[in-house]
Amino acid sequence: MDYSFERDPSTADMSPSGLARRIADILQTLHRFDGARCADCGGPFCRHETLMSLVLGYKDAPRCLPCLARAVSRDPDTLGAEICAYILTKECLHVGWKWAQLREPQCPRQIRTPAPPQADPPAAPEAPSPDATWNAGDTGCGELLLELRTRMLSLHPMQVLKITALDPGAPEDLPAWCRLTGHRLVLARHPDYWIQRKEE
Repeated sequence: MDYSFERDPSTADMSPSGLARRIADILQTLHRFDGARCADCGGPFCRHETLMSLVLGYKDAPRCLPCLARAVSRDPDTLGAEICAYILTKECLHVGWKWAQLREPQCPRQIRTPAPPQADPPAAPEAPSPDATWNAGDTGCGELLLELRTRMLSLHPMQVLKITALDPGAPEDLPAWCRLTGHRLVLARHPDYWIQRKEE
């Protein structure tokens, strides 16, 4: 069997077609929720907040920034700045952000200088015993975070979920998601990650 860059799970997400697929998924999500209302408060929200919701794993039920911040117990301005900084590091998300800016030039959401990120936790000498496990395979980007959010909600506070994630973006995406949501990345040994649910 001949080698295929795009069929190799460790490189497929980095291929031009993989990037194009992720961008298409993001733009489809932005279109789908155009004119929708916040899933929590029922108020209007902009396309930028749809993208912020996607980053936090709320792909199917976007929220306005204040409701997102309440959901993860964070200050809205700090959370917004940190999500914007994260979006700048992901080409597919950055394309979605620029697309939203072109369609909402008067929108107050701007990419701002982020607050200093919290330091990643030091690596533990031994892997903790997980309360639940999940093999995410090569699931990536929005789908990975959406499913991760759902699985974390099924745990009790302080319980640990062990994830096996082959997606090449996982070493960057999972620590960033933990910083943004307040859950604790206990240990990361790609492709395995141990995440402790935050205290409620």
